Amino acid sequence: MDSGPNEQCYFVGDWLIKKGREQEFKTVWTDFVQWTLDRKLGEGEINLYQDLGEPRRFYALWRCGPEHSVEQWTRETRYKEFVMRMRAFCEKCTPTIATSVRSVSPPVEEEKGT
Repeated sequence: MDSGPNEQCYFVGDWLIKKGREQEFKTVWTDFVQWTLDRKLGEGEINLYQDLGEPRRFYALWRCGPEHSVEQWTRETRYKEFVMRMRAFCEKCTPTIATSVRSVSPPVEEEKGT
């Protein structure tokens, strides 16, 4: 799928946090997301997920707007500052911007007559 300037984009984050720094990371992540929501670059509630098998690993995925808005957002000094603050707590930090290339919906159930 070719991406255009109005293509809907998603923020995808995958972080492996240094042992004992999880709470600090969650605090900075919350500040980052609040700033993002204030900039109108997130839709609805944004969640941070903690891996049950590896509690130092965190994930986030949210719809963040059209490509041209996201490009401007990621070029902002404040965005870069937040990423650097989060990296300070990470062994691995992989934030990225993605677009959807395929959707699969559950089958539609036929209504049963009464």
